[in-house]
Amino acid sequence: MPNPEYHLRYLRASLENLEDYLLSSTLFWPSGISAPTGEAPFPHITIGNLLVERAMLSAMMAGAASATAPLADIEAALERVMSKWRVAWEGKVDAEIPSRLRQWQEWLRDEGADGPPAPGHYRSGIRLRLLLDLLGEQGTKAASNLAAQLPALDSRLRAMVQSGDFVWDEVYQAGFPQDKYWYLYTAL
Repeated sequence: MPNPEYHLRYLRASLENLEDYLLSSTLFWPSGISAPTGEAPFPHITIGNLLVERAMLSAMMAGAASATAPLADIEAALERVMSKWRVAWEGKVDAEIPSRLRQWQEWLRDEGADGPPAPGHYRSGIRLRLLLDLLGEQGTKAASNLAAQLPALDSRLRAMVQSGDFVWDEVYQAGFPQDKYWYLYTAL
């Protein structure tokens, strides 16, 4: 079962490095921390990865009153940095969107080449589609371009899958309603 500490650890480490990251020319910044034994490695620090990890932690903690303080602290710290460095934040979003869009196009091409993707590949790969949604909510120029390109890519994805159950651990489900995140509710 997923552990909220995994997401908290990544978010805290990312926040410690966020100003340096935002002011650098580097798009994929090493997190500088090791994941707990048996857990997936932490992703690089990017705006998209921050948004995904924040959304997953929020989903995991939905309804858990005892867990709201750490999440509130993360949210407040993230908001302070976003406000202080808004232009740099938007610049990183605009740089990350085309990179992630290329990754998503390649994933669709590679995974759809020989029929539907294997369930494990889908569960890990679909994180990229969620990341694009969350980046798209940032309201930048690149986000507008992304919104124009996603429908065609979503058509390709829909041809590979059918409606089904939530693909990730159920502890995340409350944060990702099916009407908005349809791609997280599929069968292969």
